[in-house]
This record gives sequence, structure tokens and C-alpha cells, in this order.
Amino acid sequence: MFFYYFDKIELILSFLYEPPVLILNQKGDCFMKALNNILDYIETQLTDTINEKEIEHLANVSYYNFQKMFLGLTGMTLSEYIRKRKLSRSIADLQYSNDRIIDTAFRYGYQSSEAYTRAFQNLFNQTPSAVRKAETPVTLFPKLKIRIQLEGDVPMNYQIIKNEKITVQGFTRHYDNDEVAQTDIPKFWDWFNESEEGERLLANRDTTQPNQVLGICIPKDINGFDYMIATYGLKETELETKTFEIPASSWLVFEAQGTVPDALRKTYQDIFQVFFPSSQLKPAKLPDFEAYPLDQDPTSPSHITEIWIPIQ
Repeated sequence: MFFYYFDKIELILSFLYEPPVLILNQKGDCFMKALNNILDYIETQLTDTINEKEIEHLANVSYYNFQKMFLGLTGMTLSEYIRKRKLSRSIADLQYSNDRIIDTAFRYGYQSSEAYTRAFQNLFNQTPSAVRKAETPVTLFPKLKIRIQLEGDVPMNYQIIKNEKITVQGFTRHYDNDEVAQTDIPKFWDWFNESEEGERLLANRDTTQPNQVLGICIPKDINGFDYMIATYGLKETELETKTFEIPASSWLVFEAQGTVPDALRKTYQDIFQVFFPSSQLKPAKLPDFEAYPLDQDPTSPSHITEIWIPIQ
């Protein structure tokens, strides 16, 4: 087990009408410059297609991994950020042009005025028509402002493990984007924990393997990712499960100690705010997973979840 100490980097997100400010330290400057370039690129594409390959080029990691890093850094999904920026930019079109609302909707990627109005109202609590008439003020969602500050040392408990391929079996669901996954994956776990199928999968697990249940994110080349709730090993079962092989890789394994999901959220924040910006290591475009012990209470402050991240 290793302990890694470094200057903590705090990412401060400020929704102000000012140019973004980057105060960079010598460890995280390249990463944060890349992030700032991506935010600039997104601004140029709010009425056009945002090219995942271009984001991969700017980030120097896969689009899938950048989405995870963005969530860890900001607390919001990349698709949520883009959606809010598009809707905020569209306000200028409503107030300073005579374009029809349906034309504005199409310009910002919506297939109908109804879909645009619904998303607009969910964010601003007003309809596009009301904003066009300037009936009440509206608070915009500006481009993120990034500032890096140095704080005290933060210990991170981790291991680097080289594993051969791992065979698992379980239940899989597909998610088209990270924003949908944020709300639907917890529902998937609720189903698993309450269902007879979940109980039978755990009862049928290979007891020679670690006593854990896994939550696995499996990236796809297009259209989002699969999420799998699984156990180690492969045993004959009448359940309609799927089998999957996690490829051989080197892994960063972090321990998230505390109640689920709070400890996971805090550990992911440290991984993507502190560890990766300060490290030469980069995540690989392979499945990553969380390993939950079956013999511990997830509401206990002593509960430990393992976070396995493949590295290049």
C-alpha cells in the first residue's frame, strides 16, 4: 500500500461575467490548460456539433474518460454543462432577434419547440416567450471560470495492481449519455437490491472469488456506455445474466472509506481534482469499476469501497 502526498489543488467554479482566470501550479498546469481549451472549444460549438474526437485531442484522454474527469472536477456532467450553456446562449437569440422560437430551438439542437421550451423552463423557471418579452429578469448560466488554489497536503491511499483478465457475470443496462446515467444508475441498484434476481445472483456467486459485488462502466465507441452489476467468476445459472471479460490491465485502486455514496463522491473528487492533474498517469479507455464488499454495512463510516481505474 502506498501513500501519495502532494499540494492539494482546489478547483473553484465561479459563474460570473468575467474572463476565466487560471492560476496554475507547476504540477497541474498542463491538465488545466487542456480543460480551459476544451471549455473554449465548447463555446465555439454551441450552435453546431461538438466533436468528441476534438475533445479527445484537446484532453489527450478518451471522451469517455474526460466525461468522468469533468464530473469529478465540477460536480456536474459534461452533457448537463453543455445543455445549460446552449440554453443560456439562446436567450440572446430570443431577446435580440426576430427569429421564431422553433428556429431558435433547431439552432441549439432541439427537435421541436416543445422540447426546447420544456428544457428552457426547467432551467430558468420561465418560458422562452416570457423571456423574449422581458417580463422578468433571468439568471444566465455562464461559461465556467476556473481558478486553481494551493492548500495543504492531502494523503491518498492507493495501490497500483497489474491484473490478468477478469470474468464476471451479471445484469447490464445501456445509457446513452452521462446525464441520464447519473439519475438512472441508482435506480438500477435499487432494482438489484430489492429483486429476486439480484438475490439469486449473489447466492450463486463463485465463493472462491472476492466477496464483492461490482458496478462496472463499460465504454462504447459510440452512443454512451453500458453499466453492469456483476459478481466475479462464471457459474451455470438459470438467470438471464450476461458474462463479460474485463481486459488485462494495470489499475489504480483507491479506497473510499465511509458511507455510500458520500465517500465515493468525495474520493472521485480527489482523484480527478488532485491525483490526475498532479500525476503523469492517464486513465485508459477500458472498463472501470467499483467493488462493494458484501460483508460490510454501506451506511457505516468504516465501510470501504474499492475504485478500480485502468491506466495507460
